Parts: sequence; C-alpha cells; structure tokens
Amino acid sequence: LVDEHILPQDKFVGACGGDILAHGHLNELVEMMVTGHEASKKSKSVRKLKVGAALFFREHVVSIIKIPLANGACYFDLIDSLPSSRVGGMASRTRCKDRASFETLLRWYASS
Repeated sequence: LVDEHILPQDKFVGACGGDILAHGHLNELVEMMVTGHEASKKSKSVRKLKVGAALFFREHVVSIIKIPLANGACYFDLIDSLPSSRVGGMASRTRCKDRASFETLLRWYASS
C-alpha cells in the first residue's frame, strides 16, 4: 500500500509482533491502536482519529478498527472476513465498547 501511494508513509505507525497471548505483546498492540504510535516513539497522538490495523492471525488476516467517540472513549471492531461455522458460514464483525473487552476478545480469539 505504501509503494502504491495508497497509504502515505507518514500515516504508517509501526509494527509489532509476537505471542498475542503474552501480556507484553498484547499491550503493545492495544497501546498502538489507542495512541497511534509505538511506545518507543514520540509522535503526535491520534486518540481522536480512526486507526486501523491488520493482524496476521491463524493463517489469514483480520482487520481491527478503532472508532473514536465524541466523549473521548473509543470502540474497537475486529473484522474477520474468513467464513466461519461459528457464525453460520459468514464473515464476522465484533464491536468492543472499551479497552478491557477488546483485550478479552483478542485473548478469546487467539485461544479458540
């Protein structure tokens, strides 16, 4: 996306990886989604902007979108486009209304 000029380089925040069930790795991903920057970098926060991420997971990619609200809170949507028998053979979009439920969803998703 960067090479094709669809995603400008200044909009790319960073990358993180590792075992999503490990607290440190999970916290790194969630912090990057909430603040819009890696913990090691000093950059403008995007708490009030939408932030998206691609999570390479279970041999396919799921999308995560942070949706900021007017009151300063945010929702997190996890979108899995791979049809699943858990949801009647369809793709799924799960909305979490706070950080704690988002972290719980990621842990459940990784372990199920």
